[in-house]
Amino acid sequence: MTVQVIVNKNISSKNLLIYIYMRKLSGYIVNLPEVEGGARGGNPWIQHVKTYAKENNISYGCAISEAKLTYKKIDKKEKEEQFRREQIILWNNTINRFMKRYDDDNDSLQLIQVNFNNRPKSFQEHLKKVSPEFYKILTGT
Repeated sequence: MTVQVIVNKNISSKNLLIYIYMRKLSGYIVNLPEVEGGARGGNPWIQHVKTYAKENNISYGCAISEAKLTYKKIDKKEKEEQFRREQIILWNNTINRFMKRYDDDNDSLQLIQVNFNNRPKSFQEHLKKVSPEFYKILTGT
């Protein structure tokens, strides 16, 4: 029997093995997704070379020497800014889920408050900035 495993691409191979073990899939043939780079994600240079090779229909070995002309290394500051933008998008999605859950069922306020209180202070400050009214509801102030 074949089992399709759907997991996050950034999952480490160790966590993937734990997942398979916990789901008791060790006796089955498991079709795994392409997992690259472990928990930290793939190396940007390697990803660039692979993409370059595929787009130009050349081998990976040939692409290594040619791809350096088109590669732009992301500096640390730009990478941090990109991470911050992605984090804000995730936070906004979480805030929207909190608000929708509260609108759908006011009895879920306690659960939302517990979830909110377990979030980092930076998330709480962001919520306070984007939705002061909802922040007051959650904090009771």
